[in-house]
Amino acid sequence: MNKSYSVISFAANKGGVGKTRNAILIANCLGAAGKRVLLIDTDYNNSATTYYLPKDELINGGLNIEEIIEEKNLFEAMANEKNGSLLENIFHTKHRGVDVIPATRSLANIRAISENRLSCLMPELEGHYDFVIIDCQPEYNNIVINSLKVSDAIITPVIQDLDSFNAAVFFEKKLQTDMDKLGAWFLTINGYNKNFDDAKSGTQREYIKSYLSRFSNFTPKEAWFPWTPVINKIKDREMPLSYKPVEGMNVAVHPALYNAVCSLAELLLADGDEFIKPEVF
Repeated sequence: MNKSYSVISFAANKGGVGKTRNAILIANCLGAAGKRVLLIDTDYNNSATTYYLPKDELINGGLNIEEIIEEKNLFEAMANEKNGSLLENIFHTKHRGVDVIPATRSLANIRAISENRLSCLMPELEGHYDFVIIDCQPEYNNIVINSLKVSDAIITPVIQDLDSFNAAVFFEKKLQTDMDKLGAWFLTINGYNKNFDDAKSGTQREYIKSYLSRFSNFTPKEAWFPWTPVINKIKDREMPLSYKPVEGMNVAVHPALYNAVCSLAELLLADGDEFIKPEVF
């Protein structure tokens, strides 16, 4: 029987390419559009989890994130072979439609776990969510492989440097040789500057040309996230994103980023699934 939810992994075996920020923005957009979203954080640094958990508990309460998530996290679900449960390790958030399962540094202790462990846990999510978004570690290990194997789509953000290009080549080979997931893999540019489109030379032009000549599985240009410091307002100051000022709300206004996120979110929908752009997310 086909499952009723889609699993989207943001994955790259290189840090700093924008996996977490892409995952957060897509989760928020889909949640605000009326979809039920579960974000699973697999990164030891818990960047996605930190964004979603109440900051007053972390700052005013004098707690660190490891204390808050001590009993509910992905490790507890995956390591407990008899009674492991994803549903029992969920934190509900203040963001419309978005729940989160935190990572924990204890995941390092199960890096040799079966590559199919997460597959065994996923069926209990049936009927609870429309999308499961996984923010993967910037590595290639069994935790990441678990995530990739349950994914309907794998999105790798890339930036304009040689390390990102080489990492994408490596990732492509692994998806082709280690699992049958190459057809579910898409690359997307993170940090695109539309103003350089007409330039006859330059770093952006050369790298995008190299990417497009080497890989055929790119998202449309409309879904490429632009380079903008506004994204720091969203991630670090928790300002929702909008395409225009919203009366009574402190929002980060950036039409190009807003449209790119909505375009990528819409691409993830099943055929016939309606997507109404939320005004703010």
